Amino acid sequence: MARINRAADELLTDLEEEDSTTRARPVRTERDTSHKVVVDHPSFVIDVLPVLAHEVLTLAVVSIGEIVDDDPPYGLEFTVNVAEPGASRTWCRAEIVPDAGSSTVSLVTESDGSVDVERLRDLLVREINALGVER
Repeated sequence: MARINRAADELLTDLEEEDSTTRARPVRTERDTSHKVVVDHPSFVIDVLPVLAHEVLTLAVVSIGEIVDDDPPYGLEFTVNVAEPGASRTWCRAEIVPDAGSSTVSLVTESDGSVDVERLRDLLVREINALGVER
């Protein structure tokens, strides 16, 4: 077993050295500072398990925006317009985590600063409450 472990260590070392010599160097570019990522962790709690919480969140999002990527039951990416009518849509991600019989939802947004993550959270909570979800 000791010989196998030494051989594995040697192979891994060789692979790391090879990877570091062949890895392309990243090209540095100016960052676009007009957009920023905002994380609201945890944002709110839905008093149901993640599978149902994902369905409820999906229904709420459909009423205020468009689903971009669906990763049930733990993630949902969507765009929403919470600024003035006609403004550009904002990308968002809701991450759903099980939490003792309920689900904690964290929001991640990327915007140009015109969207407040708290405003987005309040909009989603209002839509979820309007659905009247019960266990």
